[in-house]
Amino acid sequence: QELLGEFIAHQGLVYEEFSQDRHVVSETPDTFHDMIVGVDWGYANPGVMLVGGIDGDGRIWILSERYQRQQRIEEWANVALDIRGNYGANQFVCDPSEPDYIRTLQQAGLSATQANNAVMTGIQAVKHRLATRAETARGSLPRLVIHRSCVNLISEFEQYQWRESRDGLHDAPVKSNDHAMDAMRYLIMAVDKPKRKAIKASAVRYA
Repeated sequence: QELLGEFIAHQGLVYEEFSQDRHVVSETPDTFHDMIVGVDWGYANPGVMLVGGIDGDGRIWILSERYQRQQRIEEWANVALDIRGNYGANQFVCDPSEPDYIRTLQQAGLSATQANNAVMTGIQAVKHRLATRAETARGSLPRLVIHRSCVNLISEFEQYQWRESRDGLHDAPVKSNDHAMDAMRYLIMAVDKPKRKAIKASAVRYA
C-alpha cells in the first residue's frame, strides 16, 4: 500500500522480520549437506511442498515450491517422487492431520514423517531464522534464504497476520494465507529440533 508516496507496511504481520531485500535471492549454492521437504496438505485449499537445502553453515535455502489446488494424494506422491529425483530429497516432513496421506508417500518408497505442529513454537523458530544473520564467504546472510521463484511463499510471508483478541493482544495467526507458512514451519522445526545426546554407560549411576 502507498500513502503520500511512502510505502506503509501491513499492520500485525506475523513475520515483520521478512524483507525481500534481505531474504530473497536469485542464486543458490550448487551443493548442500542435506535436503528436506516441508509438506502441507490441501485440496480446495492449496497443498504445498517446499524444498529446502541445508548448507555447511546450517543455513536453510528454500529452493523450490510446489503449490497446487485440487490434487489427489496420488498426484502429490508423484510430485514428491519428482522432487526426490530432481533434488535428491528423501525426507518429507508432513502436516500430521492426514496420516493416510503420509502412509501413501511411505508406500511410494519415500521417507515421510509427521511434522511437529506446535504453531507458536514453530513461528518463533521461523522468526529466529529470519532475524539471525551470519558472516560467510557470501557476505552477511540470514539463516533462512528463499529463491525468488517461490512466489507463493514470498506472497504469504507478506500477508500472514496475527489475529487480534478483544484486549488487543496477538494470540494466534489468522487462518488465511498460511499454506506455505505451515509447510515452512514444519520444515524449520524438523531442521532445528534439539539433538538428543548419547549417554555413555560409564556416566550412568545406578541407585
